Amino acid sequence: IRTDILAHAGFDPATEQGVFTISVSDIGELEFAPGLVERLRARAPHASVRTVIHDPKTLAEAMDAGEVDLAIGYFPDLSTAVFKQQVLFHHGSVCIVRRDHPALGAGIDLDQYFAAEHVAVAQESRLHDLTELALIPLLPRCRRIVLTLSHFVNVAFLVARSDLVGVIPRPLALRQAQIYPLAVHETPFDIPPMEIKQVWHRRFDSSPRVVWLRNLIAEMSQNKPSL
Repeated sequence: IRTDILAHAGFDPATEQGVFTISVSDIGELEFAPGLVERLRARAPHASVRTVIHDPKTLAEAMDAGEVDLAIGYFPDLSTAVFKQQVLFHHGSVCIVRRDHPALGAGIDLDQYFAAEHVAVAQESRLHDLTELALIPLLPRCRRIVLTLSHFVNVAFLVARSDLVGVIPRPLALRQAQIYPLAVHETPFDIPPMEIKQVWHRRFDSSPRVVWLRNLIAEMSQNKPSL
C-alpha cells in the first residue's frame, strides 16, 4: 500500500510532510545536501530529507522495497535492468598535496608521482577504482600506498598534514582547498571522468513525489561541473 498506492496518490510539495530518502556517497552529501535543503525549504517546507549509504546489492534491494526514493552518484557496479537513470554531470579527478610540500608545490610529473608516497581510497561498495584502472597501462610502475582510507572526504585533511599525495574528485578538491592548505594539480596520467547519475526504480517512474524530486535534483545539478 505504501509503495504502490500511496506513492501514486496526489502529491503537493507545499503540504508534503513526508521524508525523501536518498542514497548518496560521502561526497554526495557534501555536494548535494546544501542545495537540496535550500530548495526543499522554499518549495516543500514541511518535508525532510534523509541520506543513506548502500553498497550496490543493498541499494538495489532497498529501492525495490521502496525504502529509497532516489540514488545519486557514480554507479559502475549497479545493474540497471530494473532501474531508470539520468546523467547529471561528469567530473574528473585531480592530485592534491599540501600547499607547502617540499617537492610538489608547482605540479606533479609522472616520475614525481611514482616517487611520492600516497593515500588511497578503497570503498567496499565499489568493485573498481578509477585511479587503479588508469594506472594499469603504466605497469610495472605502481604507486607506493602508505595509507588506505574508506572515504574520500577524509583524504584532504590527512594530505594537508603530511607529504602524502591523494587523488580525489575535482569538485571535492576545489571545495576542500578553500578549507585546508592544499595545492590542486592535474594528474600526470589520464583518469576517465566519473559519470554522476540519479537512479530510480522503474516501478516508481511515474510516482508524483519521485518525479518531483528527480526534477528538483536535475534542476540544481544537471550539466554542471560541480554544485
